[in-house]
Amino acid sequence: MFGVTRLLQSFLAERLARKSARVLELAEAEPVGEKRDELLKRALAISGRSLAINRECAWAWLTTGRCKQRLADHREAVHALEKAIEYCPQYTAAWLFLGYSLCSLERYEDAINALREAARTEPERAETYFMLGCVLGKQDRLSEASCQYEHALQLSPDYAEAYHNLGCVYLKMDDPAKALGAFTRAVELAENRFGSYQGLGVARARCGNHSGAVEAFQRVLHTAPHDVDARFGLAENLMKLGQLNEAEEVLSGMLSLTASAKEALFALATISRARGDLPRAIELLEELHKKARDNIDAVKCLAECYLEEEHFDDALTVCEELRQKSPDDAFCHTCLGAAFHGLERYDDARGSLQRAQELDASDSRTRLLLGATYLRLSDRESAVQQYEQLRNSDKGAAEELVALLRAFDGQQQAEPPPENA
Repeated sequence: MFGVTRLLQSFLAERLARKSARVLELAEAEPVGEKRDELLKRALAISGRSLAINRECAWAWLTTGRCKQRLADHREAVHALEKAIEYCPQYTAAWLFLGYSLCSLERYEDAINALREAARTEPERAETYFMLGCVLGKQDRLSEASCQYEHALQLSPDYAEAYHNLGCVYLKMDDPAKALGAFTRAVELAENRFGSYQGLGVARARCGNHSGAVEAFQRVLHTAPHDVDARFGLAENLMKLGQLNEAEEVLSGMLSLTASAKEALFALATISRARGDLPRAIELLEELHKKARDNIDAVKCLAECYLEEEHFDDALTVCEELRQKSPDDAFCHTCLGAAFHGLERYDDARGSLQRAQELDASDSRTRLLLGATYLRLSDRESAVQQYEQLRNSDKGAAEELVALLRAFDGQQQAEPPPENA
């Protein structure tokens, strides 16, 4: 009689577990929202009734774990999935979902172990190797991750998501050619996957195919018109193609988007500078500087624009600010030296440029400015030393300094001798 009761309990528990799994499938088909959450809670309640009848029903524990995952309660999910494995050690799905929740809890090594167990129990399941690739990728174990994605694709050649992730890994590995192949296949398999078009745009750009990159980013924006990364990608590649008006139009549309307005201002300033419209570039950079004083790249660009426009006082102000933020940045000392030079404060210029050279001895611009400053201080010997270094590294800068040396020598010869000579 006891055996019959146990058999009946197992039957009822399995029946409820099956019903709970069907409700879970309905929940997974719903978008995130109240209806989805209600279905998940209903599935949990049904699996709870199943476990009340038979605590050893692995299927009910699995459904409980999956519901907890969908509700982002991964600690409880881990507990439920470990119970499923306790009562059914060869339960591949339980190992697989356990790996997912452990990864979400950043328990990466435990996740890898769980997923390897899933692969052992069912070696032909592509999803397992895909998940292994995801976990390894989060640890920046890129070579291992790529191998797992490739294994998944051997088992399931039409696995679009695996191609997408493989493309992302190849980009991180700085192999745009392989990334291009992976993303191309991903969009062939899933035409509406705009994330893969995003990756395709990046890969094409890195391979030098800027017109192809423009096409890919436009495809993303057709689906997601406010996607910031796609807008920047589109603008950058339009600039590479020399289509500055089109790039400016794309970026101008981002000024109303709070999250991306600062980046758009900087990019618009870059376009204005490329056009040679320095007053407009300065205007945009000054506006950005007011909104984001910690944007070092913008401050550097503003300093350069001031110097090109010979606004030396303004350049000196932003360079002093830059030096306070980045005291060991050779660039800021070079710009500071240039501003001092423009203001005819040659001793100060020499000190700043010497400091820049201490921080970066290879910069030709610093050597040229320092050589010119030495000549202003009538130190021809030091200027010649800068020329000797430039002659071997930057012939263009060396020729500029030679011209300054010749002008200096001619000036010296033309000057009348002192009265007491």
